[in-house]
Amino acid sequence: LLKLVAIAAKAAIITIQLLQARNGSQQSLHVAFNPSEIDALTALNQQLEARNRRLKNPHPSDRLAWAAWIIGRIGGWDGYPSSKPPGPITFKNGLDYFRAVALGWSLRNVCMP
Repeated sequence: LLKLVAIAAKAAIITIQLLQARNGSQQSLHVAFNPSEIDALTALNQQLEARNRRLKNPHPSDRLAWAAWIIGRIGGWDGYPSSKPPGPITFKNGLDYFRAVALGWSLRNVCMP
């Protein structure tokens, strides 16, 4: 039971950190994500950014706000600055999807016999 509470608390903490970072906080990306997850975020960012300037990730790539923009986009947020910012449910949906993508990304170099 204690392990289950710890897992749920970790997911809730990351969601709250993303909510606080969505407006451009200066918090480091390494607070919530490990290096392999950061690699997966970089790959996702390249896919999610559009060619026009309005749908580019406006945050520096070493900040948690950069990851919040990506997680919000894969959670269903449209990414436009004029639209309502992503909320906790959008971030939770984005994190769930991201965890699956990050797991697949970590297995990309594994050879199957």
